[in-house]
Amino acid sequence: MQSVHFRQGTLTFGETRGVSTTTIEAFTVAPDDTGTTIYDATVFVRGYDVTFTNGDHNFQQVTVGLDVAISDDRKWLSVDGSLLLRDSNGDDPFRGTIDYSLVVVTTFLAIPTIVFQDKESLLERLREGNS
Repeated sequence: MQSVHFRQGTLTFGETRGVSTTTIEAFTVAPDDTGTTIYDATVFVRGYDVTFTNGDHNFQQVTVGLDVAISDDRKWLSVDGSLLLRDSNGDDPFRGTIDYSLVVVTTFLAIPTIVFQDKESLLERLREGNS
């Protein structure tokens, strides 16, 4: 049995110069005791904001990237983001954010079992609990 989960978030990138920076956000999606594993995951860019921190500049390049990585045991995942803003010489500081939506498909390895008892034994257990 599979289930689909949605999450939105924001990756924040501190001030840096000229190189792409990466921020990672990790999530535990499938606790060990549930028998649940991550089947698949996809991350989408919802928006981004990037700015030079030392004034207005013409820019040469803007790069925004997201990726999702699932752990080997398929119990947790990480959202990895990269952000780059460059002018002609790449020496000016910038900062920014990437807003994302994450879609995760989990698989239940075992479906919970409900044990039905006959009416008499159920009534007897109820009586014992009320006395």
